[in-house]
Amino acid sequence: MKEDGRFASAIPKTAPQENSQTSPTPSPFSLHEMIIAMQKQIDSMSQRLSLLSTLQEKCHNLELKCQQLEEALVKTNEEFYEEHQKLYDKTRDTFLRHQCLIHCSKWEFSAPEIDSSYWEARGMSHDEILGAESLLENFPQMAQEMRRGVGEDVEIFLHFDDGSPAFGEMFPHDDTLIPHWEEFADALEKYKVPPRWFEDGYSSLKIINVEMPEEVINLLDAATGWRNLGFETLHFGNNNFGRRGLEWALKLLQGNNSALDEFILSRNSITDEDMDFVEQLCDAVKHHGSLTLLAIGECMTPESSNEENRLNVMRTILERCSGRLKTFDFTGNHVATHGDPFLYDFLRSNPELESLRLRDNYLNDDDAVHVANALRHNTNLQYLALSGNNFTERGIAALETALFDQTSLNSAADSNHRCIIHLGDYDIENDVNGNYIGDATENRKRKIYKILSRQCRDGSNLMHLDEENIVPEIMPNVLGMIASLESLREYQEVQLDGELVEPIALVYEIMRGW
Repeated sequence: MKEDGRFASAIPKTAPQENSQTSPTPSPFSLHEMIIAMQKQIDSMSQRLSLLSTLQEKCHNLELKCQQLEEALVKTNEEFYEEHQKLYDKTRDTFLRHQCLIHCSKWEFSAPEIDSSYWEARGMSHDEILGAESLLENFPQMAQEMRRGVGEDVEIFLHFDDGSPAFGEMFPHDDTLIPHWEEFADALEKYKVPPRWFEDGYSSLKIINVEMPEEVINLLDAATGWRNLGFETLHFGNNNFGRRGLEWALKLLQGNNSALDEFILSRNSITDEDMDFVEQLCDAVKHHGSLTLLAIGECMTPESSNEENRLNVMRTILERCSGRLKTFDFTGNHVATHGDPFLYDFLRSNPELESLRLRDNYLNDDDAVHVANALRHNTNLQYLALSGNNFTERGIAALETALFDQTSLNSAADSNHRCIIHLGDYDIENDVNGNYIGDATENRKRKIYKILSRQCRDGSNLMHLDEENIVPEIMPNVLGMIASLESLREYQEVQLDGELVEPIALVYEIMRGW
């Protein structure tokens, strides 16, 4: 069989072994030369590996730079898009404003003037007539402002002021006002909150001390609908607008779900028949996108609601809406708890609520004790307004002790260091028994400083430290804290009339007896 030359040539040839004792062929290289050659190969490979490592590092750096460039490009594109969108919105709003100005240049307030003699004939006093004239001037001014949408700050504010103290009296509805309300509603229908190029821009709708019967509410409801008007504050006060007005106000709250920050109802009656409204209000607040303040002031009276419902309304709003709200105001609603500890349970749970205003209710000393005990476990509440309630010295003392228990260093440290309580005649703040606005840690140090200063004057600090089981191992921490109080002393020395001693005196007094 003839062999394929290529296949045969690939097979290694083996020389015939004639004699197994033949001597091996000597290597052409010595061992030393082989070691040198291998070392050169190792060095060469090391250089190549080093070069490879350098190249890998450069590739990694290039990858990082490419990633950074890519991220920068994405960010630039996003910023460009945002700026483009802002410019587009600004151009569009300017165009709409321009169109509105063209339209408004032909607009005139068509409601007829009402002479002061008309109000005199209805028995109004001089001050009431001045208030009526101011209100009538307010209608065309607000209508024009809404049509033009001028200014960064837009405050649509209809109000009546008869010169009386506090809130003032309500201006009663008169049919001659209907054309004025129609102009107001027409302007409100065309209204669009102007864009705010600055973060401190502000817009609000407030109607206070002006009666709003169902006919007026229907006009305004048709104008606003479910539209998001962009207002940050809605305030309806003393309007006698009944259930229909409550429903319209709730509709505005639900529709303005992106910018609205404050919703205020004051002196508009909520009766026993309106408990379903309260449930709907809680649902709206709980699912709202921006609301932080809810005020229901002087809306529930003994004539319109029973005690149980007044308490249940406060309880329901606090329990269901505290996760959404930062401020809740339930002033002047004649609430009595009759020993119900729900305020203790609520505040002790440490909700996110920062401000609670319960002025002018029927809370008593037992409620004050409940609140005081709860505040020891609450680190979020910053302001508590309780003036105008039925507290005696016992209730006030309990509240003071909650903020600063001066029994010992440990009790002072365990006090509430965040909340400021307002009791009418004075605030439990900025005095020896309260908290300053600001850092709770500084408030805590200030109270400990006061107790240490008091004990230093009779040389008893070391004895009290021993009684409170403050072991020697933590004394450096105690002395370090004392040394950090110098700035507090300078700040409080005038207010406390020199009651605080120098920090160095505290250190000396403790070290001398240690």
